[in-house]
Amino acid sequence: MRIVLIGGMPFPAVNIIHSILGKNPSDLVLVLNENPNLLPFEIKENPRVTYWQGTAKDKILIKNLLSNAQVLLNMCESDSIENHIVSLSNIFEFAKDSNLQRIIHISSSRVYGSGADSPVIEEHPAKPADLKGIMDALGEQLAYYYSSRYSLPVVILRVFSLYGPYQPLGNTVPLLITSALENKSLQLWENGEQAENLLFIDDFIEALQKILKMKFDSLKGEVINIGNSDITAVKEIANIILSQLNKPQSLISYEKNQKQDSISLVPSIMKAKILFSWSPKIGIEYGLERTIDWYIKNRDLRDIELQII
Repeated sequence: MRIVLIGGMPFPAVNIIHSILGKNPSDLVLVLNENPNLLPFEIKENPRVTYWQGTAKDKILIKNLLSNAQVLLNMCESDSIENHIVSLSNIFEFAKDSNLQRIIHISSSRVYGSGADSPVIEEHPAKPADLKGIMDALGEQLAYYYSSRYSLPVVILRVFSLYGPYQPLGNTVPLLITSALENKSLQLWENGEQAENLLFIDDFIEALQKILKMKFDSLKGEVINIGNSDITAVKEIANIILSQLNKPQSLISYEKNQKQDSISLVPSIMKAKILFSWSPKIGIEYGLERTIDWYIKNRDLRDIELQII
């Protein structure tokens, strides 16, 4: 298959590309992104990967990119609502004239906002409370419209909090890891009891692999939560990181005036279990161990300004 991957660089896209190259030996990956520096050398030099530099705002580029593809993995991100609508409109307009067999549109739990009951089900109304959630909700509406109007083979995945290798440093887990590695203070908000339902990147990729390989008819038009129902306090995450690095717990500090800007919801994943027998398998301790190991081995990448997804 020829798989087009738009957006999500470097995280989670780099992990996804590695998985496709390793597990799907006959597949080709076509990557659209503005910044070639976000692709590791081993991916850029792989003959099964074709890099297309640009954005989804370029109609000719999108038309050519989708013309001979079988799969679209759409993680398109934009810096404004206007650019987001233009980019997504181009993607779906040319997708309807292509021969795509499946379109996996990646959204996020941000569409639910902060007032949803837990565990939140897919039928809960979208009430986004931030710009990210608003753009994700707009993307879902466009995906749904083109799916119903033109019978496009679309499935929408609402992905909850991912973590793992290549994640931008501004996120909770890499920030705590890099602070611990540098013997800096791990600053937590108030008492550090805020809940996180973190999903390790490999569990997310397992869901994608299942969708790539199964018959698509049962998924067409579906909206599916992909997340972890197990919650962990931020303080516990910090303690696990320090323990695995043999660092003192005294590195943890508490900031009373720091604003909490994250929205943490617990997902219902019953639909994913029913439709393609998916549920998370990687526990928080092993996932953090894998992530810590990556950051230790890739210290040179920690100073790169990574795009925040």
